[in-house]
Amino acid sequence: MAEPQTVEEAQAELERARAALSGNGGLAAAGATPSASSTPTSGTSQPDRPAPSPVAPEVAPQGGGAQALSTCDQVCRAVTSMHHAKEAICRLAGPTDTRCADAQKKVADGDAQAASCTCPMSKKS
Repeated sequence: MAEPQTVEEAQAELERARAALSGNGGLAAAGATPSASSTPTSGTSQPDRPAPSPVAPEVAPQGGGAQALSTCDQVCRAVTSMHHAKEAICRLAGPTDTRCADAQKKVADGDAQAASCTCPMSKKS
């Protein structure tokens, strides 16, 4: 996606990324780690299957396109998008603007939700 040119575009991108993060269950918000029920399956239910461990984006399964992405991969992409949107908001509106402060809080909340995954962007703010 192109770099946002206005604060409003950057805010919309932040909200899209936040919605994507919420769509992945906000892993750490519930104190949970990714489980078989939170990752895409081929339509079969396997309740006795152990939960997969979080996978860094570099170690994602090969092939299969977007459906092959683990829950942590999806969470990390959303968090990365949130960080980029926050940077754009603060650059365009200024670091003392309330919109920048609001974006910083939302990103911090997103980082907390992604705590059970190893996301590179979560380590920096």
